Amino acid sequence: MSKTLGIENLKEAVLFGAQLGNGFEKALEDGKISFGEGFGLTLKMLKGFNVVEDREEILREFVDMDLAEKQELERFVADQLDLKNDHTEEIVEKSLTAVIGILDLIDTITSGKKTEPVA
Repeated sequence: MSKTLGIENLKEAVLFGAQLGNGFEKALEDGKISFGEGFGLTLKMLKGFNVVEDREEILREFVDMDLAEKQELERFVADQLDLKNDHTEEIVEKSLTAVIGILDLIDTITSGKKTEPVA
C-alpha cells in the first residue's frame, strides 16, 4: 500500500478513543461516576463529532496504513497519554478497533446498505 494518505485524521480518531477510555477508567476507580466525572466524560464524547465528520478520510487512512505508520500511531498515543508501559500497543489496537467499528456502523446506518466489516 502507498504512504500517500498519511495518518493525521487516524491519529486524532485513535487519540479520541484512547482518551475516552482513559477517562472512563479514571472515573470508575471508585466504582461510580460522579456528576462532575459524568460531565467531563460528556465533554470528551462531544469531541467525537470531529471523528464522525472525518470518517471517510479516517477509513481511507486505516486501509492505507503500513507498519511504519502503525508504529508512529502507537508512539503518538503513548506520548499524548504519557503511557510508559507495555499496554500501549493494546490500547492503540482497541481504540482503533472501536473507532473503526463505530464509523463503519455509522456508514451502515446512514447508507441503508449492508456492508462487510472494515476491521
